[in-house]
Amino acid sequence: MPVLTAGKSFIKGYTNETDGIFTNPPVIIFDDFTTSTKYVDFPFKVKSSAMKILKLKSENAKLKFIFYAMQGVKFDTTEHRRYWISLFSQEKIPLPPLDIQKEIVEELEQYQKVIDGAQQVVDNYKPHFEIDESWDKVDLSEIVINVRDSVIPNQMSESTVKYIGLDNIKKGKGVLTGATDCDPRSIKSSKRVFKTGDILYGKLRPNLNKVYVAEFDGICSTDILAFRLQDYHKSLVYHSILISDNFNKKVLKGITGSQLPRTSFNHMKSIKVPIIPSDFQKQIVERLDSEKKIIEGNKKLIEIYSKKIENRINKIWGE
Repeated sequence: MPVLTAGKSFIKGYTNETDGIFTNPPVIIFDDFTTSTKYVDFPFKVKSSAMKILKLKSENAKLKFIFYAMQGVKFDTTEHRRYWISLFSQEKIPLPPLDIQKEIVEELEQYQKVIDGAQQVVDNYKPHFEIDESWDKVDLSEIVINVRDSVIPNQMSESTVKYIGLDNIKKGKGVLTGATDCDPRSIKSSKRVFKTGDILYGKLRPNLNKVYVAEFDGICSTDILAFRLQDYHKSLVYHSILISDNFNKKVLKGITGSQLPRTSFNHMKSIKVPIIPSDFQKQIVERLDSEKKIIEGNKKLIEIYSKKIENRINKIWGE
């Protein structure tokens, strides 16, 4: 049974408990602190007092339409407070005839299906290619240089710098998430300097497999190792190897620390990696570039159709 909680995570986990199960969906889940809403059409258990469970009580409304209409309610939610009683529950929302509500819901659900499909492509993609076992293998240290350049950001002259923390690298996917532009004056501790094409490898909690090829120059957390290769294309190829499950298993054999497990270049440098023939490297890069274009195309679809939903909801509100 899914356990629901307030906030972005939504499904906190699963339970075998039978007490306290809500068995009468569909409902709208409302987070009293963030005003985040979810439409839920399956039984669940709640683990947060901040969650309001909203059911339909009018025969002149469709619950799914109310859910979509709620996305158009605009409040300043920066203040930490409970919003349902004080503001949200008192908001008057537009309520067209049932047949119009049905048409709007069907239109929005078609948009959402496109988003969900594209999101699955994005979420499940991971760069990969088959390694020929006949290729010679060498220590990682013969392929990469462990970059140790560092800087104290608040002593930099730049007004903005690209900063990557561990939270910015999506686990197991090789892509960034969240904002990276940063005011260096706000960072007092020493950070690692990296260049475009460096492979950034999260050494803290390496089981999360956070590995990224830098697409710009910048600085990063010292909990991230920076590996430099000859060129950007070679980095793309070896990134696929370093983010593979097989390589990660070898890394995890050398972790230290029980509370904050981490790896080190001292351990990783002796892990064997293949020497990939140059002609095959070119084929891999071409394929990875093609796959990247598909992923970027799906991201664009998500952006376009999210905007379609936003515009249609605004139209409900006469905007």
